Amino acid sequence: MRIIADENIPYAERLFSHFGDVQKLPGRKLKPSDVVDADILLVRSVTQVNTALLEKSRVQFVGSATIGTDHIDLNYLSERGIGFSNAPGCNALAASEYTLAAALALAERQDIDLAGKTAAIIGCGHVGTNVYKKLQALDMRCIINDPPRQATEKTAHFVTLDEALKADLITLHVPLTRSGPTPSWHLLDQAAIDKIKPGTIVINAARGGVIDNAALSKALLRKRLHVALDVWEHEPQINLKLLEQVDICTPHIG
Repeated sequence: MRIIADENIPYAERLFSHFGDVQKLPGRKLKPSDVVDADILLVRSVTQVNTALLEKSRVQFVGSATIGTDHIDLNYLSERGIGFSNAPGCNALAASEYTLAAALALAERQDIDLAGKTAAIIGCGHVGTNVYKKLQALDMRCIINDPPRQATEKTAHFVTLDEALKADLITLHVPLTRSGPTPSWHLLDQAAIDKIKPGTIVINAARGGVIDNAALSKALLRKRLHVALDVWEHEPQINLKLLEQVDICTPHIG
């Protein structure tokens, strides 16, 4: 059995070598010829897994060391009968700690006392739930915008997106989706960003495309927002102007 693994998946050889031969390759540069005779493919979010990559391969299983699946053509895998698994919740603690650290750093820089302020958690799954608990421990009033959860749960903590945008701190933790009842691509578009009041802390540790980066860059020319971005549209070819405008910029480490 031949296993192709992203070179940045730690311990891949140690964990999977007893199943077969493990070859580690750069995920960003993976080509169809690299996987043509592979049985298993292990990737991260930097690899687009679709027809173009797998059409001529014999891959029977794809594993992604990520929470999100926006880089995976799930319909194609299903049609081909290729098994798939991702790792929901795998970095929930790390991402929530990143969010907390960013919130505290931005608050300290601007001399903002977070106690008593309102925090809006947009997307409250594994990561968002951890963030909720951490910000609540800072004596913040936490509200949640999560339409899928709201459809099945009844609690006063759920609010509309417009209501969430009025908060003192806005933090994003949604998967990146372009279709379905609640698509999240450009969830914060120009119209949404215009509703955010000056002085608001905005943190994105979800996916870059959840915020329209060009619209955010334009908005930062008009009003002061305190922004921490760990994720960017079109990584690694990001908006360099926006890079210079935000308060905290990190290379997708959360």
